[in-house]
Amino acid sequence: MKVFISADIEGITGISHWSQADKKDTAYAPLARRMGEEVQAAIKGAKAAGATEIVLRDAHGSAENMDVERIDEDVRFIQRFNGHPDHMMYGIDESFDAAMMIGYHAAGGIGGNPLAHTLSSRRVHKLYIDDDIASEFLVNALIAAEKGVPTVLVSGDETLRDHALEHQPSLTFVPTFKAEGAGVSFYHPKRSLREIEKKARAALENPPSPLKRPRRYTITVEYTSHLDAYAYGFYPGAKQIDAHTVQFQSKHFDDIKTFLVFCV
Repeated sequence: MKVFISADIEGITGISHWSQADKKDTAYAPLARRMGEEVQAAIKGAKAAGATEIVLRDAHGSAENMDVERIDEDVRFIQRFNGHPDHMMYGIDESFDAAMMIGYHAAGGIGGNPLAHTLSSRRVHKLYIDDDIASEFLVNALIAAEKGVPTVLVSGDETLRDHALEHQPSLTFVPTFKAEGAGVSFYHPKRSLREIEKKARAALENPPSPLKRPRRYTITVEYTSHLDAYAYGFYPGAKQIDAHTVQFQSKHFDDIKTFLVFCV
């Protein structure tokens, strides 16, 4: 069994401030370590379910967050971004049996996490796929589904849980904290580790089908700045529909991914 894991930091247990996600800040190191521990818990659960090959995609910031020496030595690591449209899922292909997302977070524009955003924390206010607000989970689950790979496990904040289960009710989700405004509440991080390991194993033993894909995609981006909306409205096939909003349509998800890479 071959498993792909994509790891972010803004949904790791107890994170509450952007300083904890910033590699240049002293508050970052404990959260980066916890990120690696939660990923390692997913790896242990996957192996207990029979996984024999695991690929780990570091998908936060510079994509060089976890201490690889604390991760099992038979895991293959993918670090840094190279401009490929699969972005946070770079490295996944049709050979994988399942995908997992660790440390994911609520979508931009809906709250539920002090660090809520979708792909860009500064440039994008809201991103929609068709009429649904899109999280990084939704974008990346569609990338996996495009390859025929089911997303079986996600961990992150409780707002993301509600959003993810709305789109994929059979998904296994591990909540890591609850947020109200700038405040967060959570259980001890060791509890998250136990839950991630246990549920990773269970999710692989009874995997769901890949996320259902629409026949045609409409991407709508509400930019924070009207200047970005003006500029990205010139992307081939896109159109600016108001001062802050650009829309792009295609029946091919490769086109959608490329638009997101260049315009988000």
